[in-house]
Amino acid sequence: MPNIMDAFLCKNKEMSWSRFESAAKEKEVFLYGLGYCAVQFFERYGNAIVVKGVIDNDICKQNFEIGDVLPEAFGTANEKTLIQSSRILNHVNPDNVVILIASSSKYQEIVCELEKKGFNDYYIVSLFQDFESDAGLKAAEKISMAVKEYCRHAVSSNKILFHTYGNYLDHEKYIWN
Repeated sequence: MPNIMDAFLCKNKEMSWSRFESAAKEKEVFLYGLGYCAVQFFERYGNAIVVKGVIDNDICKQNFEIGDVLPEAFGTANEKTLIQSSRILNHVNPDNVVILIASSSKYQEIVCELEKKGFNDYYIVSLFQDFESDAGLKAAEKISMAVKEYCRHAVSSNKILFHTYGNYLDHEKYIWN
């Protein structure tokens, strides 16, 4: 149940996948945050929606391709998109952009940042009316699909990607030399 702050952030706008889809048809899409809500985005859309940019404030994720950090983006049209800081938004027109906020814990501060920069067309996945009922595939199915997909590709030197499920959902890790 959304709290008063969440209601304010929504500005009486319905937060749902269908509303986001309508906005995405007319504007460039930016994905802000790489948590479980981003997983839902890629499970739901795959190649159907191509993102113009991916933003995450975790500097350890920045300058990596999203397909290297988020397994669900691997093999999609978005997999080569670089993860950048929110400074990328300084170079785009807010009127031409819709932002999907995929962070379930930091969305309030993200909204404040976006509004200061003049961005008002945003959707907060964790506040979507259909968020809970749209949880995606079961963990075992996801693991099986991921293993099959990853095994089809060559191993890259100095790169390991692993993804955890269950109690560690939203804790992707990457290790490098």
